[in-house]
Amino acid sequence: NCSALKNVSIGSGCTSISSTAFLNSYAIEKIDVAEDNKNYASVDGALLNKEKTSIVLYPKNKQGEFVIPDTVTTIADYAFNNAPNLTKVTIGANVKTIGTCAFQNCNSLETVIFKDSDTVTKTIGDYAFNNCPTLTTVDFGNAVKSIGSYAFMIDKSLENIEFPDSLESIGNYAFSCYRYGTYGSYVANSLKSVKFGSGLKTIGQYAFYENQKLETIEFTGNSLTSIENNAFYDCLALKEVNLTGNNAVIGDYAFYNNDALQKITLSGVKTIGSYAFGYGDSLKNVSLGEGLVSVKNNAFQNCFNLETANFSDSLTTISNYAFDNCRKLTEIDIPSKVETLSG
Repeated sequence: NCSALKNVSIGSGCTSISSTAFLNSYAIEKIDVAEDNKNYASVDGALLNKEKTSIVLYPKNKQGEFVIPDTVTTIADYAFNNAPNLTKVTIGANVKTIGTCAFQNCNSLETVIFKDSDTVTKTIGDYAFNNCPTLTTVDFGNAVKSIGSYAFMIDKSLENIEFPDSLESIGNYAFSCYRYGTYGSYVANSLKSVKFGSGLKTIGQYAFYENQKLETIEFTGNSLTSIENNAFYDCLALKEVNLTGNNAVIGDYAFYNNDALQKITLSGVKTIGSYAFGYGDSLKNVSLGEGLVSVKNNAFQNCFNLETANFSDSLTTISNYAFDNCRKLTEIDIPSKVETLSG
């Protein structure tokens, strides 16, 4: 709690620094380390380990941009947490791991750039960029493999996101609009479009929960295996879903209450979960292509304006109330392999 401390000099004899050593010391602008210290080093005022492979601590009151050196492979947990004057960060080419809460609560952070790499893949930890309210630009480069849970939650200024082909998984609540994932204060965001790369396999539960301005999602590959429960719940402006999966499962309530959704085209999807597209008030056309085996109960319930639903020959099960209260759907051609058709 050294609230007025501005400059820190670490001598040659220091062998260990606790992660809470400078807790609440928000005035620190620079950390210097003696050259003959055997455990730590300093780069541009930030504290690193001696080998300069890990960033340990960024001074909270340091101003402007910061470029993470290419020697760095790890950004420690909480390393940049609550740095209110950081405006831009460039993640070095050899960074493999961005720790938990590494950039959380960076109130002035506007731009994040991940350098490309052909030799390492990058993992973004849980809460890594959580609650960065001015973040408008994220260039993920070509090497990000996974995004942790809550990683970009309540980042209200992001408008467009393009994920790289390297990305395989997006964690639970990663872009949710609620302060605690599904509860707490709602933070309205600006996200309008998302483009997923060809390597994407999983989207976690509540990943884009209540992104109410999200109009467009584009799936570019055929590696997708799961969109988990509630992933796009209450995305009220979303207009179309067109995806090709790899025996994919669309979870319960995945696209529930998407009022503006008009058209769904699926291929390579094995299972559509309960209430997955329920209450799609504007939905008119559904094409459930090759590979579909099961449509769970209430999957399209209360899609009042649904007019056409086309199934592939692979379908075997239509569960209870799957198309309940679809008032304009007057005719369905049931494939010959359907063994279970519930009321």
